[in-house]
Amino acid sequence: MTNYPRGMFLYDEKLVMVRYERSSMILPKDQYEERSYLPKIVDLPSRNDWLKQFGPDGEYTDSQAE
Repeated sequence: MTNYPRGMFLYDEKLVMVRYERSSMILPKDQYEERSYLPKIVDLPSRNDWLKQFGPDGEYTDSQAE
């Protein structure tokens, strides 16, 4: 089981895409770190790498997050 919220990828230099239980949203990096979300910023893929793996429709499932 995946714990939420969870970082998905680095949206750009200042933003992170975060997955919540039923939605996702873009969050500033500083807020992501202040809230101690996982994985750590250094472990998140770039947006391009994430899109290569999951596609533009974001076929992302909980099992892929672990």
